[in-house]
Order: sequence, then structure tokens, then C-alpha cells
Amino acid sequence: MISPIQIFCLTADDVEINKREAFRYMGCTDKAVNEDMEELYSVCLEDFQGAVKYRACYRKTDVFLKGDGIIDLGFGEFKSYHLEKNLEGCNKAYVFAATTGVDVDRLILRLSKTSPSKAVITDATGSAAIEDFCDILNGRLKEETECKPRFSCGYGDFSIENQKNILEFLNAYKLLGISLSESFLMTPKKSVTAIVGIKW
Repeated sequence: MISPIQIFCLTADDVEINKREAFRYMGCTDKAVNEDMEELYSVCLEDFQGAVKYRACYRKTDVFLKGDGIIDLGFGEFKSYHLEKNLEGCNKAYVFAATTGVDVDRLILRLSKTSPSKAVITDATGSAAIEDFCDILNGRLKEETECKPRFSCGYGDFSIENQKNILEFLNAYKLLGISLSESFLMTPKKSVTAIVGIKW
């Protein structure tokens, strides 16, 4: 049984961005972060907080594991041994898409022309932020039922091409403004699709 689509939105103040993860996305270890970088990060974070719009949509669907890496999620069949293993013991799953919004992309593009260093920091901040947002959404889903860790397109052998069916299933273009390139990359760039298995 496929449930209706649910919308989940948060403000910038609702998501505490993991600064250490942001620096990790920049390729910086704790020892490499100095006072100047901390100060520049604070400036970039303020700009990011002014641009971000956290939005997600999700719905519940049935899970049928057919063997040999074939998974029927009610809206299509997918081939992935890694996803099959992740969904063992599940007969239902949440499917979700989440994004930080198009204004973050515009901010990073603008900074890339005016301050490349700020663009790098803001891009890394966005990567950390979308993961933190997904963690909060996962926490909400776990309040309703026991769940497996989320599994996204691009993990293991679960192809990013599957994002097309997931976004269509969630009507994410209309609801979240997420679109796909010919190479199946999402816009806004700081967007995630995932499947979260529900344990019996």
C-alpha cells in the first residue's frame, strides 16, 4: 500500500549544521583549521542561513524482495544487491527527497565569481547541512516506527539513474523544485533522495 505524500519543512534555525563535517567536506582536518578559516566560515554560514530553505517530501510504500538483487517498491522494480541487503527484514519503506533549495545554488554561483574561497566554504556548508536535515527527517520517521539506515542512489550498486523514478514517485519537481540533468544529477545540487526500510 502506497501512502499519500507528506511534506516536511524546517527553518534555518531548526537545523544545527555540523561545522566539523563542513570542514571535512573542504578536506580540512581539525589541526588544519585556523582562526582565519573559523572567521570566514562564520561569515559564510550567516549568508548560507539567509539563503537556505529546507524542504522534503516522503511517502510510505511496500517492499517486496524478489531475490537476485531485485526489489519491488510498489512504484517500480530496482536492481541492487546492496539495497536488497539493506532492506532485509522490511516489508515497507519510506521514500524521500530533501533539498536546501535553489537559493543556495544561486549563492554558491555568485560567490564563485566574487570570492572562490567563500564559494568553497559555502558549498561544503551546504553538503553538511543537507545531511543534517536528512538526519532530522530520519529522526522524525523513527518516532513512528523502527527504521533501517537510509540508503541513497549512488550508494554501492544502487545507480543514480534510479533518482528519476523516485523523484517522479514523490512529485518532487512540483513540490520541491528538484529536477534532473541528463546525467541524473539533481538541481538544486544540495538535494538527496533516499529509501528508509521499516523493520517488521
